[in-house]
Amino acid sequence: MMTASWVLEKQDQDKLRLCQFLTSQVADFVTIRHLLAEVGWTRYRFGQALAGLEQDLKKLWPEQPPAFALDASRRGVQVDHRVLLDVKRLTHEYRQQSIIWALLGEIFAETFVSYEVFAETHHTTVPIARATKKQIAVVLARVGITLTRHNALIGDETTIRVFFFGLMREAYVDQEIPFPAEMRIRAEAAVTEILALYQLPERETTKQAIRMQFAIWYSRLVNHHAIMATEMPPLFVPLINWDEQHHQIHAGLVMMMRHFVDLPNAVLAREAEYAIASMYVAGFLGPIPATLLTETATRKLQPFTTTMQREFETVMHQALDSETLSQMMALLSPTHVRLLYFSHLGFRPMPDVVRAKHRFPIQTQIILTVVAKLAVVLGIPEQVLLNVLFEEYLTAMIQTVATTKLLPEIKVIVDMNNLPSLETLIVSRLEQTPLVNIVVSHEAVPQADFYISDIEIAGLKNATPFIWSHYPDENEFNKFIEKATDLTVHRMTATD
Repeated sequence: MMTASWVLEKQDQDKLRLCQFLTSQVADFVTIRHLLAEVGWTRYRFGQALAGLEQDLKKLWPEQPPAFALDASRRGVQVDHRVLLDVKRLTHEYRQQSIIWALLGEIFAETFVSYEVFAETHHTTVPIARATKKQIAVVLARVGITLTRHNALIGDETTIRVFFFGLMREAYVDQEIPFPAEMRIRAEAAVTEILALYQLPERETTKQAIRMQFAIWYSRLVNHHAIMATEMPPLFVPLINWDEQHHQIHAGLVMMMRHFVDLPNAVLAREAEYAIASMYVAGFLGPIPATLLTETATRKLQPFTTTMQREFETVMHQALDSETLSQMMALLSPTHVRLLYFSHLGFRPMPDVVRAKHRFPIQTQIILTVVAKLAVVLGIPEQVLLNVLFEEYLTAMIQTVATTKLLPEIKVIVDMNNLPSLETLIVSRLEQTPLVNIVVSHEAVPQADFYISDIEIAGLKNATPFIWSHYPDENEFNKFIEKATDLTVHRMTATD
């Protein structure tokens, strides 16, 4: 799977990767040996990246203390987690320095004039600009898009749009892509109309996604790149069989599109249908109604449900009830449709499965088992599926499957001597954690695993104590969760 960092200059890719790696660490100190093993670098490459990153962070946030500090005596890097870094902002700055990103933007917007003009505008040379085009062409070819001699994009129109949407959602698209000012004005008008048409809440993330989709749609159509009938995903039943609500949405989209482009009715109807499908796979509209799906699409999506049902029972030795399964599949519907009918051209890092195994051991085990089976059934590489599905599956499972169904009980006594209000706050926080199945008691119970108090309790010698005379900070609470998670894993392993 690709990540969007390929558009950055090589040295900036290294600095960004190092920043992401260090900020993702739970510990406050990372040894150089461990870091080099994880990222696969030489010491020289690490040293160059760290020195450059430190300079960039100081330039961007001069008032902040250093987030990372090399400790030569201990042969490692000290990580100050109190320093909050805006990695998106850092990535944005690196994109502004990227010749690849600049040329890619001009290629997509079809504003490229000549290599000479590009080189002068972006303070580079013609040979570098030509070499950059070759780099871009190699990446595009991997996903079936051809970059012609005259810098035109040739390929399945839906693939081109999905590819660039994947890139743009990582970027500040309004500022970074050289779209004409007129298009920006029209995009804002379209956002307002689409929100009203779908009756969507005016959330900024929703507006940003719609703005990006419109920018791609408008840019492609004004440059005469419409979706052909043969390129439409075979997802929906014929328009004549749609329900009244979706007929109205479709008609509204066609009417709106006429405000922006002058195209035949058949083309606009197809573009409107694709727009509705795009809104569903973006997750704005929930699961696609079964009445809208073709029989073939329904059959093609069925393995997700049957595989989850079967593998859950295999791992847990108990059935997943139908209501919970339905809720989970409804949440995952956009992901499944996107995977099968749009594209799995993900621009995202691989999930941190090792960390997930530690924090959500049983959920991770179920998901890995399901993904392995789906790879065989769907004929899609397991690593691709892991990248596309893991985070969505983990979130859906945490949201729908109660920890009481998955995990052994961890008995915790919460008994504050002097701070009854603190006791209430701690209990509330314990009950909200999805990481362990905590059963709270305020009185001594047989075989209690932990007790939390503001004093030591002599009568609870067999329970592990956590003495908190104040509201626990993240590190203190995480230490408790780690102990409880370790005990959970131990009990689950012992019963296997």
